[in-house]
Formats: sequence, structure tokens, C-alpha cells
Amino acid sequence: MLGSLLRYLVSLGTSDILHNGFPIGTLIANCGGSLFLGWFTARIIARRKLNPVLSATIGTGLTGSFTTFSTFSIETLVMVENGTIWMAIFYVHISAVGGLILAAAGYKLGAGLGRGGITMIGFVLVALGGMAGALSRFVIQMITGQSVLPVATLTVNLLGSFLLGWIVGQGIQGNLYLFAATGFMGAFTTFSTLNVDLVKLINSRENKAVVVYVASTYIGGLLSAAAGLIIGRLL
Repeated sequence: MLGSLLRYLVSLGTSDILHNGFPIGTLIANCGGSLFLGWFTARIIARRKLNPVLSATIGTGLTGSFTTFSTFSIETLVMVENGTIWMAIFYVHISAVGGLILAAAGYKLGAGLGRGGITMIGFVLVALGGMAGALSRFVIQMITGQSVLPVATLTVNLLGSFLLGWIVGQGIQGNLYLFAATGFMGAFTTFSTLNVDLVKLINSRENKAVVVYVASTYIGGLLSAAAGLIIGRLL
């Protein structure tokens, strides 16, 4: 009951952030709950620091009711029925990837991450960068709209290739690299959407668009990365 109430309060508190029907409240609840449950499992349950009944109450009861898969599924279907396909794809992507990364980060934190070469802050920065990158790609998709040629995917991949080249050329390392390159650029650019776009064009027999899209993406991507690398080394 308490978990459901907390999720309801999160939904109410975030309802005014976006006005396009995107379920930001459910996303925050699911990702935040994944982070907490990962930490709670490794730090409390695995080490038996609480009574098993109390651990089950917090883990299964509180966190289980705070997060929600049924609402996530329905919200995705509603977005598809309303024609906001890109929003639905983005929602599924960031929920699945973000939730998994945050659960892993929470588990590593609970297990006492930091003995090896990777730090907890590194996991968090990659997760935050990934979410920011995916959100930025979603915004570009909304701005560019839909056409025969997948302009949005082409734009993010070319721009991302240039920016990543610049980052490498600048010699950026450490936590900033984890956030900007591994997290943000990794989620901002997309190889899977590129391939799905190609399949759609092939099925639609848009042969000219296929040639233009493939050439622009791969040749343009290499040239963009090279330009970013050169400029990064010079500036």
C-alpha cells in the first residue's frame, strides 16, 4: 500500500514536467525502484542485516508496489494507439536500459563497489549520461518529424560521430569521458534504429532512400568522426 501511494505521489509531482503525454512519473518510479532494490538486495538481504520478514516487506512489498510493469505496458500500448510510436519506442528503450543499468549500479554499490578499477560514480555517470543522451535523441526525433528518409536517426548518428571524435581528440578521460562518451554519446547515437529504419525502407521498396541512407550514414559518419577528431586535436 505504501509503495503504491509513493508512486502515486511521484506521478502527481511530475505531471507538470512534460505536457506531451510521456509517463515521466512511471519512468522515475521504475528506474528509482530498480536502483534501490539492487542496493537493498546486495547490502541488506544478502548480508542478512534485517529480519527476513522485514526484508521481504521492504523489498517485495514496498519496492514491488512502488515499481509497476503493468502500468508501463499499458502506457506503452496507449502511446502506440495514439500514434506516438517514437515516444513509445523511447519509453521502452529508456525503461529497459535505464532500469537495468541502475539496478546493476545499486547492486554494485550495495556489494561495496570500489575495490577494482571501476567506481560507483562511474556507473552513475554512465547511467545519467545514457538517460540524457536518449532523451536528447528523442527531442531531435520530435523536432524533425517523420519523412521517407529517417532524418532524425541520420542526424543523431552524424552529430554523435562528430562529437565523439571531438571528445577523443581532446583527450578527455576519467569520469567526464564515462558521462559524455560512454553514457551520453552511446545512447544519443543508435545502431539498432538505423537497422530497423533500413528494413522498413527495404520493405517499402524505397530503393533510392536505402542507398542514400546507407551512404550518408556510413560515409558521413566516418567523415564526421574524422572531422571531430582533427578539430579536437587542434583546439
